[in-house]
Amino acid sequence: QILIAKGAFVNGRAGHNAFRYPDGTARMTPLHVAAGKGYVKISKMLIESGALVNAMNNIHKTPLHFAVGKYAYYDEKTKRSLVDKQLELTKLLISKGALVNVKNVDGWTPLHYAAGAGQYEVARLLVEKGADVNSVDKDGHSPLHVVGYRYGRSPNNLGVVKLLIEKGGDFNIIYTLNDPVFIFRGGEDKNGKELFRLIHKKFYEKVMSHIGKRDDLNAKDSYGLTLLHWAVIFADIKTVKLLVSREVNVNGRDFVGSTPLEYVYRYHGYQPDDTSSKLINLLVNLLVKAGGKKNIDHLLLSNIHEEDLDKIKSLIKEGANVNVQSHLGMMPLEMAGKKEMKRLLRRAGAKMNHNYALYKAIEKRNYKEVISLIRRGADVKARVPYYGYRETYLEVTPLHFAVRFGTPEIVKYLIKKGAQVHAKMKGKTLNGATPLHLAVYKTYNNRPTAKMVQLLMSNGGDLNSQIMSGRLKGGNPLLLAIVKSSYELNRSAHDSKDKKNRLRNIKDDLNVIEMLIEGGTNMKTKDSSGRTPLQLALEKGNQRVVKLLIKKETDFHGESSLEMTPLFWALNCGYLELV
Repeated sequence: QILIAKGAFVNGRAGHNAFRYPDGTARMTPLHVAAGKGYVKISKMLIESGALVNAMNNIHKTPLHFAVGKYAYYDEKTKRSLVDKQLELTKLLISKGALVNVKNVDGWTPLHYAAGAGQYEVARLLVEKGADVNSVDKDGHSPLHVVGYRYGRSPNNLGVVKLLIEKGGDFNIIYTLNDPVFIFRGGEDKNGKELFRLIHKKFYEKVMSHIGKRDDLNAKDSYGLTLLHWAVIFADIKTVKLLVSREVNVNGRDFVGSTPLEYVYRYHGYQPDDTSSKLINLLVNLLVKAGGKKNIDHLLLSNIHEEDLDKIKSLIKEGANVNVQSHLGMMPLEMAGKKEMKRLLRRAGAKMNHNYALYKAIEKRNYKEVISLIRRGADVKARVPYYGYRETYLEVTPLHFAVRFGTPEIVKYLIKKGAQVHAKMKGKTLNGATPLHLAVYKTYNNRPTAKMVQLLMSNGGDLNSQIMSGRLKGGNPLLLAIVKSSYELNRSAHDSKDKKNRLRNIKDDLNVIEMLIEGGTNMKTKDSSGRTPLQLALEKGNQRVVKLLIKKETDFHGESSLEMTPLFWALNCGYLELV
């Protein structure tokens, strides 16, 4: 009270004047600190004195983010738990206009923080006030994922999971490392196992809700997995019996060609005849009785990987295809390591896959080998499967691969030989991405991006093509370039050892953004969250890009999906020069 009465600025920013903080400061206001400490009276006093309730620090956390994300403990002096304080503080901030769906630079909303901390009452209040239970961060994590990661830290997390599911939380069973099912399944303690049982119960209810729709029972997720695949993964005898009784396709294949029977081998032991597990044998018997068949081609690939020569000979005699492709496009002859194994496969008619070899040559940046393979018949338009970050499945062309891993020289040669500049990737993430999208966003080891972008633009690269699905849905090359530039900015801030290289990358990213603007990008394009390039740059906290865009931007009044104008963002971030 004394300090405010003496003229202390309630919206003053504090922080460390060091390079490791973007733009020189952590940009914390007094209200951030008070909210983080759980000081209800001080927070109220600051707000009444004019404190910005939606002020953002350097990573765009508001006081509400700080208020809701604390783990619970009991204070003997005040006879109150921190949960009580945080709930009271959350009510205060929301009543004064705090936005419940605002995201920090990583895409976390206040509900993400509350869920991760096991703050059940706070999470319930946020949901009641309109918090989106299915809001995802930049990696695709919803609040439900966050609870799964942190299930062991608070006994309240089970209640949070139930709350999120009751309010429409989507557990969306998909085979990725980030899926709630796998996170909860890994729980070693009682609470973690109960979380897994809860999700598993929802899975079974999903099966039951489709019981009258046989076509839906054979439906596949984005990785080609059917409900039967998932029942096998869970070793769920009850669901397997239910599904086979409805005459589902027991030989349905996922995106790499694996059947439910092969999933028994993959997840529960490869040779069920040699194990005493009644569960495994029961699963195999149920599937075989319903018509399930072993895929000897996939068994051949597995045994080549294991270098079991006797089994390889046996499988070839049974009729295994020696030219079958693996999920990565490799053929047996390319996978074989031993000379004796190669001779055996060649005698059986095995051939080399020049298309796969082309991808490997591009990855090694071997320009001469790329030329040689294309002359020998490698197809510059051939698509192959590719596993990206966190086992994300994609289908790409050689040109995508060259932009991602290769050199401008290889890219130029592929285009000369007929590679399609407008070709689009297929997959769960970056679905619909063209080579130009990758050039501005996903180059390997920060290769010379500007040169690659210029090359693609000069050959007709589409500046306004948008990502069709995934966390970057709606993003055109300019929007992706802004996301990339913000990432480089934050990496620079936290890696002073490589300051020179990071600053060079930031300068290169700014050059790319300027090239895209000058090339005729639609400046009013919005991503799936309704953000224009200017709004996205503001949300990412990249003042350099904002200054560049202001020179070109005409609409400073447009509102994003969070109803925040560019001026509102700049004001709450404390960017005086931009204001």
